[in-house]
Amino acid sequence: MNKKKSLGRRIWENRNAYLFLLPVFLFLFVFKYATFFTAVAESFFNWNGANVNEFVGFDNFIRLCSDSAFGQSMVNITIMTLCNVVIALTFPLGAAMLVYSCKNQRISDFFKVLYIVPMVVPSLVVYLMWKWIYAYDTGAINQFLRAAGLEGLTHSWLGESGTALAAIILIGFPFVGAFGLQFLVYLGGLLNISIEIMESATLDGIRPLQKVRYIWLPMLKPQLKMFLMLAIIDSMQLFENVLVLTDGGPGRSTIVPALYMYKQAFTYNRMGYASAIGVVLFLIVLFFTVINYKYVNTEE
Repeated sequence: MNKKKSLGRRIWENRNAYLFLLPVFLFLFVFKYATFFTAVAESFFNWNGANVNEFVGFDNFIRLCSDSAFGQSMVNITIMTLCNVVIALTFPLGAAMLVYSCKNQRISDFFKVLYIVPMVVPSLVVYLMWKWIYAYDTGAINQFLRAAGLEGLTHSWLGESGTALAAIILIGFPFVGAFGLQFLVYLGGLLNISIEIMESATLDGIRPLQKVRYIWLPMLKPQLKMFLMLAIIDSMQLFENVLVLTDGGPGRSTIVPALYMYKQAFTYNRMGYASAIGVVLFLIVLFFTVINYKYVNTEE
């Protein structure tokens, strides 16, 4: 009883803090949790978002298993996820290591700013810029190839099924600016490594590659684990870049689940079917999250 009174008293004494938090929790409930549980429930219905709401059980999920367009979108997103995981765990990490190894503070600060500035550019602007770069007639890539006498290598990079998916994946190359957050976190992890460890390793005559393998990478395991999971989650939710650049085309060569879900919901008014796609994506991400936290070891 005393504990209950004590807890209640603490809540009352900090009531102003809880009142300030109330709008945040209200926002989360209305726009996150309520919509999520509504989507789960409506995935079992033939729902058009207006006047049709017929219970169909697992029919939407059964239909997904034989939907060739959804199957192609899962193939595309799997390729994009694997590439994004590799990119997130290599390019910004390598840049962070190079900046960390730089002995000249001014040069180091210059590259820090250089890698961080692209973070302030809206992603939509970046996609539109790369859409111009990939353009067939006026794009920078094809103009360079023509100027170099390699006109046979020109392509409609976003308009051909053989190159469209790779073109989307390569947006932001060499990727450091596009992964500025990862760069900052990796660099922060390197800066937090004990000076005593680095000095001891230097005295023992450790080589640069051995330093990377036996000191830097083991000490960065928590960051690597976090960005592994974030790369998977972000990749499964890819939508706006594909919508702006190709709208899923040509054909189905760049269709992704989030865009397919959007089209089913707002183009064909199949809200129940779109909800089923969303539930499947949630379960896939949840599965990888559990695997990551259960089996990826981050002990120092």
